[in-house]
Amino acid sequence: MRGGPGFGRGFQEATMTRNNAPQAPTNSYATDGKCHNAEPGTYGHECGKPAAWIGTDYKGFSSGFCDDCKRHGYEARDVIAWRRADT
Repeated sequence: MRGGPGFGRGFQEATMTRNNAPQAPTNSYATDGKCHNAEPGTYGHECGKPAAWIGTDYKGFSSGFCDDCKRHGYEARDVIAWRRADT
């Protein structure tokens, strides 16, 4: 099979017909209660304030954000879906 299993028309049909309901984030960036926004030039230094929001980007990666970073944060610009963090 050219391209290997899981690719081609069958893969597209399976992707288009699956249930696309939002899944609860499972990575620690979304569940540890901290804001993980990092601004350019800070060498990966993250905000660290309590997260009020969980943002999910177009790749499906979720991360926590405080109110200020949700509004003005560099990494928040890639978020396509927001939900309140469970407190």
